[in-house]
Amino acid sequence: AIERIDHEGCFNDRNEREEARANLHKAFTNPQVLEWFSPKWTVFNERSIVFTTKDMIAADRRPDRVIATLDKHEAIVIDYKTGTEHARKYECQVSFYMNLLRRMGYQSVQGFIWYILEDKIEEVQL
Repeated sequence: AIERIDHEGCFNDRNEREEARANLHKAFTNPQVLEWFSPKWTVFNERSIVFTTKDMIAADRRPDRVIATLDKHEAIVIDYKTGTEHARKYECQVSFYMNLLRRMGYQSVQGFIWYILEDKIEEVQL
């Protein structure tokens, strides 16, 4: 992730890149984040969810990460952000993903926006 962000030109210098690397390492010590990467989940990274719009037009959306149980009991949407917060816009995006997963039959759906470099996680409520 750090290399991708660096390639996109988001870092001003080497110090900023190394600080981001340290922040990312710290983020993965968060118990909630560790749970998201637990082997108990089936992981869907940037996979399309195909649906029909109210006009009956086929469309798709690609959440950053969806983790789910195979019995369709539980699913969690995680949207990664590396920039500054745009909470309302991102909440709408994650809510949309959550509703799609409910339509797919998942009984319990949670959604989170993870501001990785800021080490901040926001839960999205429907």
